[in-house]
Amino acid sequence: MISADINDYRIHDNRHTHASQLVSSGMSLAIVGRLLGHTNPMTTQRYAHLADDPLREAAEIMAEKMREWASAPV
Repeated sequence: MISADINDYRIHDNRHTHASQLVSSGMSLAIVGRLLGHTNPMTTQRYAHLADDPLREAAEIMAEKMREWASAPV
């Protein structure tokens, strides 16, 4: 058996890393919650702060569409 010299490690850290990576990649909280077996959506909600980049990207997409609409000939 190989062991690592890791201090302050909890098995829950694997679940947190798994969820954090998925949310940061744009996966919905509903999907992440189901993967983790959460029955209460509020349990998964604590990962919502990690979803800032996908939200920002969605806002930029909409802003670009609005710029296109504003410059389109009438």
